[in-house]
Formats: sequence, structure tokens, C-alpha cells
Amino acid sequence: MLRPRTLCLVLLAACAPRRAAPPAPVAIRADAGPPEPVAPLVMVKAPGPTPMELKQLTEEEWARGVRDKLSVKLKVDPAELRFSPGKQLVAFVRQPTPKRFQIEVVDPEGKRRARFRPVTAPRSQEPPKDFRFLTEDRLVYEVALPPPAPMQPPTRLMVIQPLKKRAIRCAGTRFTFTSKQDRLAFVSLNAGKPEATFVAVDGVQVYPRRGRTVIGSNLAWSKDGVSLAFLETKPATPARLILLADYDNPSGDTNWDLPPTASLDGARVFWSGPGKLVVGKTVTRPTFAASFVKEQ
Repeated sequence: MLRPRTLCLVLLAACAPRRAAPPAPVAIRADAGPPEPVAPLVMVKAPGPTPMELKQLTEEEWARGVRDKLSVKLKVDPAELRFSPGKQLVAFVRQPTPKRFQIEVVDPEGKRRARFRPVTAPRSQEPPKDFRFLTEDRLVYEVALPPPAPMQPPTRLMVIQPLKKRAIRCAGTRFTFTSKQDRLAFVSLNAGKPEATFVAVDGVQVYPRRGRTVIGSNLAWSKDGVSLAFLETKPATPARLILLADYDNPSGDTNWDLPPTASLDGARVFWSGPGKLVVGKTVTRPTFAASFVKEQ
């Protein structure tokens, strides 16, 4: 059983930070990641008196062999096969008819584990773009959309497809993956109200925790893929640097007001190290900096 933990932040900034009253402790889910792939042992005939000997394949050699075998068995280009992070599953896109696509998931022996019809734009004949595994049990791809209408902001549509659940549509802008490529953050747009936006991770709203706001910068993941930082630029209020110390734990949310003289034209948020945030056009020329310490 997981014990609840309270996330405490010790904040240091170029200007005095403003913090909300600490919320009640919350429980954090700790999910174990997929097991590390192990190169299999195969039996190989050896000349001479010894009938058999073991030869250990590298992971690259094993994957190449699986691709070649599945390519022949499934009649698909080896370059189109996508391995899951744990190398336990293989996915690919098939086009059984000129106007229809299918996503198929098989094991390394070619046995089918799942089949889906991908999300496509109306009347589109374009296959999914950047198709791959997000985690061991989830796929991700981008839908090819037509050009936006005049005066409409360009948006993208990413789809997260769990192997045992319905697809999650992620429509918005400023998409960014963690360094491990296992989580997807983006800014969701409300049609007709560009000022009413929110930040979502894997399709779930994480900021503001309720309601809408205006996100005025990129979304910056920490190296460990736990913390998320960005700028909030609501009208008639000072711009703020927002930190979600644990993106799925509201007790770690905090913010800093930026100085009125801080230039936001082209400003971005950068991580300059663990617990260190920088706002500016480049990480080496900041207009604002803040730091924090996260204690368990």
C-alpha cells in the first residue's frame, strides 16, 4: 500500500514568489515501468563433435531477426514495424482498402494482440503520422489535418490509443514529450475562445486544475518527466511562471510573478538544472530565474 506524501517546496527566486496555502496531502501513484528487454538465447549448430552451442544475440540482432520474420509473415515493410519499449509487442499500420487504414498489434511471433481503426480527418486518405508506442500498452500518432481556415490558429490532433480502451483525442498546440517520450503535454484550445485554454498531459487537464486560463509560452518538462513549467499570461494581471512540481499532484503547484519590465516577446521557459528555471529567449540570457527544492 502506498503511503500518502506531502510535497513541500522551498522556493528561491529573483523576486518574491507568491504561494497559495498548502492543500491537503495526496497519494501519488507509483507505477512500475516495463521490464528491461533481454536478448534471447538461440540454439545454433556447430561443426565438430559438439552438436549444439548457445549463442547470445544482441538486442539489435534479435530485433532485426524479428522484423525480417514478421515482414514475410505479415507482408509488411520491415521499416513500418514499431517495437514497444519492452520489445514485447510490435505495431504497424495496414491499408486493406484504398480509403481505410488499420492499426495492428502483434507479439514477436506474429500472433495478433489488438486491432484498431485509426482516427482520420473527414474525407482524408492520409495514414497516421509519427506512429509509435508511447508506453508498453499505449500507442500514439498524429492525424493529418487539412489547412486551418483563415484567421483560425493552427491546431494539431494527436491520438493516444490504449490497447484495451478507447482512443484519447488530444487537440491543441505546443505539444511536447518528456525526454523518455512516454508522456505528452499540450495546450488545449477552446474553439472560438483562444483566451480560454488549459494544459493537459496525456489528454487529462492538469492546469488550471479547474477552469480556463491563457498559456503564453512553451511547455517545459523536467529531465525526470515529473515536473512541468510554463508561463501564464492572463489579461490585466502580471505574467506568471507556473510550476507543477508533480504534474499529477496539486499540492506541488506554485508560481512566481514576473517583473513588469520583463520582456515576454519570444520568451521561453527552460530548465537550467534540477530545481532551476529560467525565462528568456535563450537559457544563457534570462530575464527571470527561479529555483526550488522538492522534499519528500
